[in-house]
Amino acid sequence: MTTATAAAPSVSRDGWYTILTVSLGYLLVSWGMGPVSAILPTISADLHIDVSAAGWIMNAYFLLLVGAVLVVGRIGDIVGHRSIFGLGVAVFGVAGVAAGFVGSYEPLVIARSVQGVGSAMVFGTSLALVAEVVPANRRGLAIGILTTASGLAAMAGVTFSVYAAEHLSWHWAFYVMGPLAALAFAL
Repeated sequence: MTTATAAAPSVSRDGWYTILTVSLGYLLVSWGMGPVSAILPTISADLHIDVSAAGWIMNAYFLLLVGAVLVVGRIGDIVGHRSIFGLGVAVFGVAGVAAGFVGSYEPLVIARSVQGVGSAMVFGTSLALVAEVVPANRRGLAIGILTTASGLAAMAGVTFSVYAAEHLSWHWAFYVMGPLAALAFAL
């Protein structure tokens, strides 16, 4: 080990706590992407809509996520990234549970739109939160952890969502977002 490496600051306890919390946020918003798309045919059959209309269940999420991420990131710069991140987790979780409870197409698209805004709030502030507590020489590790959480969410989420759609109902793919968001919010 070189002297420069030995003297490099490490990630503090608060830094690891922040990485864990932000990773859970990434897990949440990633759960809103791939796993839902895997069960769109089931949702469209249950709601008696064609698959192209069901695409709006995903498109609404993505449009609001992409359209709002820069705006909420800037709002986070002004009012605080932690506040916007926490609010985003709460918005995402409540909208996810609402999406599970709806029984018709239009309210589901609206709930997914609100989830997209919550996702933008999480994504738009998460890297700033990590940058606040993780030394520059360790940020690559932190971002790798966030990326891993996102990938694990996609894998576990698709598995759970398909299982739920086949053995329970597609609504459970959304219900599960509530407890996960509550945990992230508590952290």
